[in-house]
Amino acid sequence: MKMRFLCTLLLGAMQCLAQPNVHIRGHFEGFPSSKYQISIKLSNSFYSSSSIAKGYTDNHGNFETDIRLETPQKVSIDCLGYRVDFILSPNDTLVFCNPSRMQSPQVQGRTAALHQFLYESMLFGKDSLADKPLVRHMSLDNYSTIINDLADQYWERFQRTCDTSHSFMNTYVMASIEGQKFIRKQAHLRSQGELYINEKPPFKLLSDDARISDSYISSVQQHFLGTSLDMGMVRGTFVIPDSTQWEKAYNTLSEGLQHLPHTRELTLAQLTHRSLFTRGGIGPNGRTKNFQGLFERFQRDFPNSSYLEAINEAIISTDIRFKPIEKPKN
Repeated sequence: MKMRFLCTLLLGAMQCLAQPNVHIRGHFEGFPSSKYQISIKLSNSFYSSSSIAKGYTDNHGNFETDIRLETPQKVSIDCLGYRVDFILSPNDTLVFCNPSRMQSPQVQGRTAALHQFLYESMLFGKDSLADKPLVRHMSLDNYSTIINDLADQYWERFQRTCDTSHSFMNTYVMASIEGQKFIRKQAHLRSQGELYINEKPPFKLLSDDARISDSYISSVQQHFLGTSLDMGMVRGTFVIPDSTQWEKAYNTLSEGLQHLPHTRELTLAQLTHRSLFTRGGIGPNGRTKNFQGLFERFQRDFPNSSYLEAINEAIISTDIRFKPIEKPKN
């Protein structure tokens, strides 16, 4: 925990010393004098984002600030629990207005077309087709044709209306569309109930660069692991995956992604981290028992991984979280 505190202080100091290179001016309708926070995902983080700026909107819901970015990336702005996402690059200026929680942000300036595309194609914001399929009673093949046609339309629109000179943006959009396709098809299968168990949508693995898209990485996990690690009621019994299932999942990802070393490292780090929060692996002393071997294996496979610190912090937090409550002494 001390190391995490020192890293946070160091990050804050570096952000203070570095000159801002991105200007942001925003408006949240209906959020006067409200706290906002701007976050990005650090290179050694596989889930959480780190705050790089915070403040309060004025009496009309407006705010203005400057941040620093070293590379193009997704930037999230949260205001009282409501989050909007943007793709920004060094030397960008972002001007946006968020009319309401039910509407997408309206962006002005150079990135207006890009963000209009990202939200209208549901690569940003809520993807309604991932929650509720267009059609229920249809074969996977026929439904896949519809989803693939939509994806082709999205990619064509991106190339026609947006600046495609940046490799980061091209890769991000292509990977996000690929992830979105798979997740939408999975949603269709789930809507079929028991009928979907033996069916599996096809999935296209992209290059290691595609790991910048969260939806793509999520679809990689779903493609290889399916529902094998899900917890919940199955035919009247509450099921929790045991250590054997976690080890099998690790093997599946490790073998299936051998030719994509960076994607392999990221997904295995996520899997190892996820296993630590499964209560089925808590021993009598309150420490994680069943899944310690998974972490030790990840350490052996990736001794220099930048994700090790984040996983180790999770182990510390689970040790504290699951520590047995001591009875008061008489």
